[in-house]
Amino acid sequence: MAEHTPLNIPFEDMFAPCTHLRDWYATRYPERNFEEEVLQNYNRVVLVFLVVEEVALTAAGPEILRNGTLQEWVKFFEYVQGKIVWMDDEVFIDGVGLRPFYRSDTAFAPVMQVITMNTYSRLHIWAHTATHATVTIAACDLVIRLVASCTDGSVCIASGELRDPDSATEVVEGPPLPALLVSPSTLSRLITEDMYSSKLTLFECELNAGQCGALRTNVRDGLQVTLRSCSLTVEGERVLLDGIRHNQGPKSLQLCNISTRRLTDALCGNSSVERLELCKESRSSSEGLVYFLQALPENLGLKWLYVTSTDTDDKSLSLLCRSVANHPSLEVFQFDVNEDESEERNTRISRALAGMLLVNTVLQWISTQTVDLDPLILRDEIYPRLEVNKYRPRIVTVRKAGQMLRKPLLGRALHAVSANNTLLYHFLKGSKDILSERHNLRPRKARKRSRYGK
Repeated sequence: MAEHTPLNIPFEDMFAPCTHLRDWYATRYPERNFEEEVLQNYNRVVLVFLVVEEVALTAAGPEILRNGTLQEWVKFFEYVQGKIVWMDDEVFIDGVGLRPFYRSDTAFAPVMQVITMNTYSRLHIWAHTATHATVTIAACDLVIRLVASCTDGSVCIASGELRDPDSATEVVEGPPLPALLVSPSTLSRLITEDMYSSKLTLFECELNAGQCGALRTNVRDGLQVTLRSCSLTVEGERVLLDGIRHNQGPKSLQLCNISTRRLTDALCGNSSVERLELCKESRSSSEGLVYFLQALPENLGLKWLYVTSTDTDDKSLSLLCRSVANHPSLEVFQFDVNEDESEERNTRISRALAGMLLVNTVLQWISTQTVDLDPLILRDEIYPRLEVNKYRPRIVTVRKAGQMLRKPLLGRALHAVSANNTLLYHFLKGSKDILSERHNLRPRKARKRSRYGK
């Protein structure tokens, strides 16, 4: 993260009192008293506006905001609370919490959320429903650059709906998602410049080709870009998948509305995507899931995978376990099945997973919400093998260390796992030469007796 010199934000120079909303509604209802119209129509959003302080960004405000630092962000967020902060004549930041009062017939509507995940502070951006998108984007860009440059953690840019990014769902049914109101140039800056956050999540919004192209400019070390419950335009999907083929773009794809077949083709040989949660299209289409599983071992980078609606017949189970067993880097595997629960099914799945772990040496976690795995198989076969995989890098390190370094490393490892017989066995298995050294456990050779018995 680049160093910044803290500045003392002069809020009195950045913002000035205004009555934008009152003036707008007064123009809309010129023949009646403003308060009477509000009370007659029970428009609670406007009623709230009547008692809330409004301020507007001054001409000097944008330049001051562009120079924000972490200290200034905390002050700015505190300043926004309890106010409506207008970024221009059509777009404002809601520091009041108007979302519960929103009605679809209101002149202004929430269009975006910007969330700092470390402190979970959330800014809601509203815009006039008749405002052109380019006007809204210019105002949103300013807020996003401020937030992203003033936090050293994770920033989430989401649609205007009051939803939690951790409780995402598929995006294949219902009305289309709102377009991401961020310009490609700003998105590219967030990804490439060191002064911005190390984690960026885009949540429940639609990305176009320009924005997907900006995601491909991921050249900053340590940056994690996540698309969660997003959809793509046709051209945007083509641009994003072409980037994935060249190991460019987001690290994580979760519940995004992307063609499973085209995504599978792009992931073959890819080593940049680390987390994948397949969307509903693959869940409802057995062909798409089979195609994905057949090609899964050709992927080189996935560490976390979630699939669901898998069949539990012998052929499907065999394909699923064979694909995961042969994957070179997968560490976390979550799955659900689509058949009714039965003890016979649960036992069969448990045995299949145990057999898979006889081959796989990297998987460290298996999770499922729809299968009660056999407790004996879990205890005696699955858990021990997962634990060995978790410690395997340390086991390999001990075995490959030089002779002088192996002894202390092995001693520390044995002390750490002394209560686990399985891990003790695997650490000792490759250390027979040390254990049999003269100064350790090698028995002394018997001295030859003389013919006189001495």
